[in-house]
Amino acid sequence: MFNGKSAEPIEAGAARAREVVGTVRRIEAVEQIGSELLAAGFDRSDIDLMGEHKEVLRSLHATYLDPAGIAEVPELPRRELVMRSDDALLSILLFGMLSATGALIALLLSFGGEAGTAGILLRSVIGATFGVLIAFAVRKRVSRFSALQKDLQLHSIAVFVRVRDANEENVAKEILMRCGASNVHVHEVLLRRRIPSPFCAALKT
Repeated sequence: MFNGKSAEPIEAGAARAREVVGTVRRIEAVEQIGSELLAAGFDRSDIDLMGEHKEVLRSLHATYLDPAGIAEVPELPRRELVMRSDDALLSILLFGMLSATGALIALLLSFGGEAGTAGILLRSVIGATFGVLIAFAVRKRVSRFSALQKDLQLHSIAVFVRVRDANEENVAKEILMRCGASNVHVHEVLLRRRIPSPFCAALKT
């Protein structure tokens, strides 16, 4: 069982963060919390979920029954917010990038007077590349969502929302409680600085 102590010292570069924390057991609750937080103006990069069960066990070298008991541990693995709608949003985002790139190439080729086989080939290569990116990104997000569903079938997970003032704190607490989260409370914890994935940064809604 986990004894409440850190598994390893925190390295330099960690920063203290104030967070609203709650535990949930249903995938619908996670999605509702995420949607309402985003609608309320919270940045997606400030919303974390507890990491996969196997990662938690591997990192902390201990078992646990209640995620609320280990939510204060800086070394607790975390994952980005993932929702069912992410694959559609990513497809729209990357398709828009592909369309804009194709239009730019066509414009450049028209100025150069070389809109022949080379231009068509170039656009085909770029189109295929973006197609692979779309498939990879969607598959990765779907895989993460499936892993989250499997974890929630077995046990609760913790949801973390970083807040910067009393107003954000109150709004986050209200949303978590309204969406069915339990053990809702506020804590301060040392977190390692993390660079959010580019798709997390792009998915603002």
